[in-house]
Amino acid sequence: MLAHPKRERSGAKLTKRIEDAVSRTFGITSRVVVLSHAQLKAVLTDVPTTWKRRTDLRRNIAFLCHPVTASQALKAVDVKPGVDAVEPGNGVLYMSTTLSALRSSRFPVSRSRNSSRRSSLSNAASDEDIATESSGSI
Repeated sequence: MLAHPKRERSGAKLTKRIEDAVSRTFGITSRVVVLSHAQLKAVLTDVPTTWKRRTDLRRNIAFLCHPVTASQALKAVDVKPGVDAVEPGNGVLYMSTTLSALRSSRFPVSRSRNSSRRSSLSNAASDEDIATESSGSI
């Protein structure tokens, strides 16, 4: 996940440039999710209300690669009741696990071998740090 600078007009062009550079440099195919600062800020502002009041959760955000939608990705998530929770967002899935039950969690997003091509999992706390560094505050 990368918050792109204002001087780059097209997130799609920047995404392609980064994916091509990774492929050339490392000889691997990788999907990249590029967001503007405003898009990242919206994702962080729209976190589930339970994230704001509960301190016993590990919180992750799965950033979805275009053209996958949150409703499509939600169907691929294996949730253990009482342990895991997932909520759709705009281009993301908000995923949480109860800290006391981490070992019994069924996450990551999907157990299929193609899951890394459809999403980028990111810790919500580090995303807030990125957004803060790029603007000074959220």
